[in-house]
Amino acid sequence: MQPALREGARGKWAACGALLLGVWIFDWAVPINFEERYLIPALGPLLAFLAAGMCWALSQLPARWRAGRAALVGLTVVGVFVVETFCVPANACGGFGAAARQLLATPAFDRTNLLVSSDPLGEGMFIAAVADQEARPGHTILRASKVLGQERLDGP
Repeated sequence: MQPALREGARGKWAACGALLLGVWIFDWAVPINFEERYLIPALGPLLAFLAAGMCWALSQLPARWRAGRAALVGLTVVGVFVVETFCVPANACGGFGAAARQLLATPAFDRTNLLVSSDPLGEGMFIAAVADQEARPGHTILRASKVLGQERLDGP
């Protein structure tokens, strides 16, 4: 790792660094909504740099720790991952949970077809709230944007 600082990066390390830099510049320069899926091309080089960093960290430990140093570095990486990145997402219904509960509690609406009209995010959240709270088979929910819309699905 140290020779790269003195002599410059060559081969696969230069390519990995260029790919990371290119993904970052592209995501910064192109005016699109940011989504995590656009960072997938950077995953391979990031894992390669992680492995190289672990090897470098192992070489910096004293020789008397030789037997357990790989496990120590590996556990450190796993610990940082668990603390920093792992989370269970909340089940957010965006306020549609109460409407779904009321709908499911009304016997007149048992096994009926329903039409929901909202923006695409709202329609999806309502359908998810109903599906989360009822036993299947249950209601059939139609999205107004799909059933009543006059636009073509591929654009204008």
